[in-house]
Amino acid sequence: MFDNDIIMEITEQIKSKHIVLMLDINQNAIEGSFNEQMESICLRNAFKTREHGTIPATHHRGSQPISAIYHSHSLKVVRTGISQIGIGVSGDHRNMYADFTAESFLGQQMHMVADHSIKTLHLRDPRVYKKFIKTLKKHLQEHKLLQKGQLLFSKASYPPTLDQIMIN
Repeated sequence: MFDNDIIMEITEQIKSKHIVLMLDINQNAIEGSFNEQMESICLRNAFKTREHGTIPATHHRGSQPISAIYHSHSLKVVRTGISQIGIGVSGDHRNMYADFTAESFLGQQMHMVADHSIKTLHLRDPRVYKKFIKTLKKHLQEHKLLQKGQLLFSKASYPPTLDQIMIN
């Protein structure tokens, strides 16, 4: 029932949108029937698109890849990968990723952001130094950074407690 529902939903969406579908299909993700169904509605397995050779088992107790990343034909895969067991987000599956070109995903070439050179504070000119100190003090006061820093320092401990580590 899941297969039919997801295929019906994707068939509607694929007409006007790019699709990237990452899931655990609990069957061979390279040669299984779900993979064939995805190919029939024009979704590619990102790991079949790239030359990987043999893809390892994706479940820590498995013997074959049962997780996959499917994508629209219009998306160009640049790189794919599968982490080692126990690396990355914890769970019983390996972490997988697929990188797509920005051009295929967004429909145009992205402009490169200019890299700005680092500006240094010139202490030889007292006017520049005074202006910097005035601006810094104003920023610290507006954002109450000194008070926030003192509060943080008063609550901090080393080594940190579990509550301090687990920030939501």
